Amino acid sequence: MPICQRCGLTVLDSPESGWKPFRAVRSIDRDPEVAVFIVQCSESMIVREIRAACLEKFGSGRTPSQTAIYRYQAARARSANPGASQQIPG
Repeated sequence: MPICQRCGLTVLDSPESGWKPFRAVRSIDRDPEVAVFIVQCSESMIVREIRAACLEKFGSGRTPSQTAIYRYQAARARSANPGASQQIPG
C-alpha cells in the first residue's frame, strides 16, 4: 500500500488499498413513494407542513425528519442548478 510522503501513514483511499469512500444513502432516496410526495409538496408547502403531510399519509415509520426533508430539497436544488446557490424556504 502507498505511504503518505508527509506523515508516513498508509494511504487508504488508493486503488491498491481496496478502500472506497462511503456515501450514505438518504432514507428518502430509499423510499421512492415518499420522495415523489416530498417533491410534489415542495411546490406549495414549507418543510414543517411537508413533514406533517408525510406523517398523515405514511405514518411515523416512513416519515423523514424535518432536517432530512430540508437536506433532500437542498440536494435536489444543487443538482438541478449546480452553478447557483439557492435558499430553500422552510
